Amino acid sequence: MKILVTGAGGFIGGHIVKKLLSQGHRVRAVDIKPFDEWFQHFKNAENFSKDLTDKKSCFDSAKDMDAVINMACNMGGMGFIENNKALCMLSVLVNTHMLMACKEYKIKKSEIKVIFVKKINKESINNT
Repeated sequence: MKILVTGAGGFIGGHIVKKLLSQGHRVRAVDIKPFDEWFQHFKNAENFSKDLTDKKSCFDSAKDMDAVINMACNMGGMGFIENNKALCMLSVLVNTHMLMACKEYKIKKSEIKVIFVKKINKESINNT
């Protein structure tokens, strides 16, 4: 399965990419951060540094994917959220644009919300 993981440069997103690759999925990993700031980086994934608040970037990232796991958001813990409320609201753009891309490309298996994943398996991907 070809799976897009947004927020892939973060702690949780990086672990999701690692698990999906270990299960044999083809993964497109996208994060706004430059590669040298990613928590983990995998050479066997398609890696892109893109701003997903930009509609075109969302559409380009979602093209040809079978599923989307959207972990992209502007946050850095409670202190960051409390002091950067307006900046955090930009995550709505990512979610909206990604939903539009999923609709356009008829991607049925998508998770467009912040999730905490304890265990990823083929069944959880196939049931989204």
